[in-house]
Amino acid sequence: AAATEPGPSDGELAGLDVPAGVVGLVDDPVHPLAQARRWARLLPRAVLVTSTLDAVGADPRVLGAAAVRGWDRAR
Repeated sequence: AAATEPGPSDGELAGLDVPAGVVGLVDDPVHPLAQARRWARLLPRAVLVTSTLDAVGADPRVLGAAAVRGWDRAR
């Protein structure tokens, strides 16, 4: 279902001048790491943090913690 929803455009991402933490899971076939890298490149003030599906499966808070870590580094 998530794959059928449109994401933000390149221009929308490039226009966001706020700190952003982008999380990519290195082994997620549904949300490829390449897309997270692309978003991090497009966002002017983003930091990419990576994790794994196993880590998120063991503790879903890993995802939010990674996003906050990226945001903190970006600011």
